[in-house]
Amino acid sequence: MSKINNSKAGFTLLETLVIMTMVGILATVTYPNVRGLIKGQTLNTSNNKIYYAMKQAQNLAKAQNTIIQLSVIEQNDVVKWAVHQAGKNPNYVDQLEQEIKLDGATTWDVKFDHNGYPYDTEVPTKITLTLKDNDEEKRCVEVANLLGSLEIKGAKNKAECE
Repeated sequence: MSKINNSKAGFTLLETLVIMTMVGILATVTYPNVRGLIKGQTLNTSNNKIYYAMKQAQNLAKAQNTIIQLSVIEQNDVVKWAVHQAGKNPNYVDQLEQEIKLDGATTWDVKFDHNGYPYDTEVPTKITLTLKDNDEEKRCVEVANLLGSLEIKGAKNKAECE
């Protein structure tokens, strides 16, 4: 005759409750850090978009041998930007994530001449972005000199964007 195995497999109710409690505590402790990391990454991504829009404006100015402007505006609680010929009305089609705002202004622009150099703009000049719910987190893109060098700042040293 064959032997019948009566052993029970699985976890007891108490073991399951202990594991669920530990997972809950771990999630509660790590959530704020993960949320902050995600918001910081959103700010970095938005800053990179502005940087590449400036590069696009510089390159377009060189290619078209004309003055090109990057205009940024905070409109209806959304930051939008447009790369356009200076003196013409911008068509704001690109926008940043909802959590982002301009720091200290509602509009910002920079112009580049046919060589890609800043035109009719004080240098250094920078655009600073921040989170709507945390003004302490800041990132910026700076037109650093008369040659139009662009620098991304604030990821390591927040004071660079003050």
